[in-house]
Amino acid sequence: MRSDLLHIARQCGLVTFFSLCSAVPASAAVIYGQAPAAGGASYESSIDFGLHNADTFHLTTGATVDTLEWWGTQADDADGFNVRLFDSLGGSAAAVFECGYSFSSSPCPAAVTSIAAETAGGAALLDLDDRTTFKFSLTGLNISLAAGTNYVFSVAYEPEQWFWLTSDDGDGISYFRGDDADPWIDGSLDMAFSVVGTAVTPPNGVPEPSTLALLGLAVGALTARRARK
Repeated sequence: MRSDLLHIARQCGLVTFFSLCSAVPASAAVIYGQAPAAGGASYESSIDFGLHNADTFHLTTGATVDTLEWWGTQADDADGFNVRLFDSLGGSAAAVFECGYSFSSSPCPAAVTSIAAETAGGAALLDLDDRTTFKFSLTGLNISLAAGTNYVFSVAYEPEQWFWLTSDDGDGISYFRGDDADPWIDGSLDMAFSVVGTAVTPPNGVPEPSTLALLGLAVGALTARRARK
């Protein structure tokens, strides 16, 4: 009986070992994205002036984020952005990540860079009011995000008037508020942004709870059979 139980335990251990070994991170890539809408509306976004804008996203697996990207009108001082992530739409929710112009205690790990965005045909990407739009990237991040959590991505620009471009992707809802103490309110149209990082690949062959239960029953049945003998 002891040898049989040791055999079962050894087999279960091997399955778990090889399953965990297969749980390797994937290479960095866009793990969530809402593409910019050519000719789309743009919303002014500024924390200092009470024009907070945001959109939500969730991941199917955990991930480590190294870059956040968004699209909007020209910004003469790329370091003038405030970038934040929340895990709640409620008022006064603490940011799980923040950096930028208004957060002296949380400077961004790298300067925001921008390039003139283009459409698929190579022409400059314009918004609804024919303003040239740009792609902005905040790199050098190391943010761990959990699977299934509804994250709120907020970006604002403070030195001058700036507009965040919308997207035709997503669930058709973005969010706005006037103050950090206010809850986020549903708005229309999605915002253009993407999240770049390394997703954690789920391990292959890790026993589900039901599988583990069946293994337990098998061990119990074997024990009972041996006892009857």
